[in-house]
Amino acid sequence: MNGGDSDTGAPVYRWQHGRLVEDGLLPLSGGEDAEFFTIGEESYLVAAGLRSGRGPYRYNIDQLLYKWISGSWMPIQRFAAFAAKQWHFFHVGHRAFLALAQGVALDHIEATNPRTSRIYAWNGRQFDDFQTLEAVGIQLESFEIAGRASWLTRIMLESRSF
Repeated sequence: MNGGDSDTGAPVYRWQHGRLVEDGLLPLSGGEDAEFFTIGEESYLVAAGLRSGRGPYRYNIDQLLYKWISGSWMPIQRFAAFAAKQWHFFHVGHRAFLALAQGVALDHIEATNPRTSRIYAWNGRQFDDFQTLEAVGIQLESFEIAGRASWLTRIMLESRSF
């Protein structure tokens, strides 16, 4: 995270003959996280990137959702973000959601894209803006208890000097 080239991409691997082999490179700036999920028979991959560039860095960058089409990952949707940290896919009943955790505190950088964590709902073709989480979060996780309810929690990570 400190220095270097943020525009290196994210290698994608596939299982072949009992081992993982590299199968391509997704464009990804400042790679922090990737989330694979399926909706019905369709496969999707979304990646979170913290920043782009080699310095000065840009933190207002779009995040991409990819769909597996004809043997390759094709970008199908963009999400405006600021220093994205993590994506999390989950269901509530029969509805599908995608949550983006954001919250890096960079007071010296102007956020022109939303800097809050967000939840998007699947409409059958794409994800629509559903809810904003007014919180600084680094990671989101969903869970249910006895199959009766779903919750989403944010995990706060804080750095300390020792």
